[in-house]
Amino acid sequence: MLRNATNLLTKWNARKNRKPLIVWGARQVGKTYLVKDIFAEEYYSNAYIYIDFKIEDEIRDFCDHTANAEKIIEYISLYKGKD
Repeated sequence: MLRNATNLLTKWNARKNRKPLIVWGARQVGKTYLVKDIFAEEYYSNAYIYIDFKIEDEIRDFCDHTANAEKIIEYISLYKGKD
């Protein structure tokens, strides 16, 4: 199962005109583990930002008060210290 999911992510990653990635499913089935700990670490080791809105109140509150994607990206980039 893990290999199938990893293969799907690898195919998505290889597309030049890929759309944003949305991973959904039941609770506690390994979504975060798959995307963050396996895929992102292997392909984007220092080029991704992980945000957990349950823990990171400041980011969640900022996102609650604006719908401007550019402002959100800029805020997260500054908050996390990454481009």
